[in-house]
Amino acid sequence: MQTIIVDHEVKLVDVKFENLTSGGYEDLKVLNTRGASQEFYDVYLYSPKQGIYVFNKELSDIPCLQADAKRKQVIGACFHESSCENWEERYTLSARGVLSLIERRGTYCDPTGQTYFYVDRFKNGKHIYSKVTPLSPSTGQ
Repeated sequence: MQTIIVDHEVKLVDVKFENLTSGGYEDLKVLNTRGASQEFYDVYLYSPKQGIYVFNKELSDIPCLQADAKRKQVIGACFHESSCENWEERYTLSARGVLSLIERRGTYCDPTGQTYFYVDRFKNGKHIYSKVTPLSPSTGQ
């Protein structure tokens, strides 16, 4: 039995169990803050060795955190800087909670207002690939 104390009001719908580490255990996400376009969760990874949930600050700082069980990745689905600059990030997450960025994709605008879609890929913490495509102003594609 474990008690987790948070410093804000929590409703039952704010608590989610999700296998983030692909380690076969359900991890715990507790909604902390919700803005117009972002949600942040307090994330607790289950430690089978200790038999308890352990707070993970790094994952708690990722907006709209969700698991992609098929790819065994976690996603920060709603990074947001402005109405034009939005992106998502994909990470691998080890069973011990070590996070590694593998992809960032999103949109940004140059000073003239031209919008671009980009994909950046990473391996072992290093940038290895980028592709940038201008989007048509009328269609967004």
